[in-house]
Amino acid sequence: MKFTSNGKLLLSGEYLVLKGAGAFAVPVCFSQSMVVEETDEESIIWDNFENDKLWFRARIKPKTLQIIETTDRKVAANLIKILNAADELSNGFVRKLNNIKIINKTDFNLDWGLGSSSTLISNIAYWTDIDPFKLHFAVSSGSGYDIACARSNGPLFYSLINKNPHTEKVDFNPEFAGNINFVWLGNKKNSADEVSSFGRIKKRFHHEIEDISQLSDSLAYAPSLKDFDYYIKEHELIISRILKKKPVKEELFRDFFGEIKSLGAWGGDFIMVTSPRPYSAVKKYFSGKGLNTVLTFNEMVKVW
Repeated sequence: MKFTSNGKLLLSGEYLVLKGAGAFAVPVCFSQSMVVEETDEESIIWDNFENDKLWFRARIKPKTLQIIETTDRKVAANLIKILNAADELSNGFVRKLNNIKIINKTDFNLDWGLGSSSTLISNIAYWTDIDPFKLHFAVSSGSGYDIACARSNGPLFYSLINKNPHTEKVDFNPEFAGNINFVWLGNKKNSADEVSSFGRIKKRFHHEIEDISQLSDSLAYAPSLKDFDYYIKEHELIISRILKKKPVKEELFRDFFGEIKSLGAWGGDFIMVTSPRPYSAVKKYFSGKGLNTVLTFNEMVKVW
């Protein structure tokens, strides 16, 4: 058996999606696959690969789901947490298993923050035939937009309505797509920690939620690069005020010839950059800053 789930990027609505704001998200052209095979060993063998390089292995005792041995105790503990939740939601499916090997492969750099956890949860849900959102909410305090992306073939709007996930298809492949690029800042952020920290803020952000929801819609249907840039600046200002942090362009790239938007947890992972200048000029600018991972819209975004 083989299962595959898409990675993700949140183009708008970061942080406030947790409070009910409408977000605009895209599945990416990178994914994680999960292959389940029979083996002679009387245990569950679990291997994780990053671009064909083994980075994690565990041997798990069937029925009890205890770790027999592993290369990383912290990663193993999180895996067992997910497997226990999946087992409970699937009426004991996982604990009935024996003599199997599970091979997980991401075709992207794990430090990119494109969803190694969400794609794993989605694939485990495929395998155990359970609702991926139920599994996600059983083990995570995140909004679940990444699970929506894992199962989507194109861009989408995402929101939590009465704490229930709601998705809507978006046809987003603008004429100015060639002016949109994605740059990896090389500073991996722990999304779970960021989510937890923001979740402790008691303010309800009614006006900000309304404004961000409208900007999500505006970004998805922007008629021109000029309009898209305007919405980026407005979105950055709102989140900047909430987080009490400077927008990334003001903080690091004041001389950039275009607009820049943080994606996901501010300060790490990818940023979205727009410019009327060609890709070669954008690539040269960021390479001069020591940032060499610059992906085009077509290299990154999966469209309908």
